Amino acid sequence: DLVDLGFTRILTSGGADTALEGAEKIRKIRERAGSDIEVLLCGGIRPGAIRQTLEATGADQIHLAPMKKIGVAPGLFGQGYNVLDEAILSDAVREAKPAFAAG
Repeated sequence: DLVDLGFTRILTSGGADTALEGAEKIRKIRERAGSDIEVLLCGGIRPGAIRQTLEATGADQIHLAPMKKIGVAPGLFGQGYNVLDEAILSDAVREAKPAFAAG
């Protein structure tokens, strides 16, 4: 149905909290989709689990949010601000490069 509607990519964790937990479902989605639609992994993907997640799902794309929270925001909840965490990004790239090269 998604292909018929013109979609070219889906972003999914396989319905789980993390892509690794949803790996079996993601693998099935990828098998069913074939080359008709790209499957972009999301959900709790962090350095230390990238290679395992890619291998478990057979995926060749990941969505990463290498962020950290800093400061305190004004207001009722004072939750701070999300900013890029260069260390997480560097670790992710270092781990992902060989995983993608092997695929």
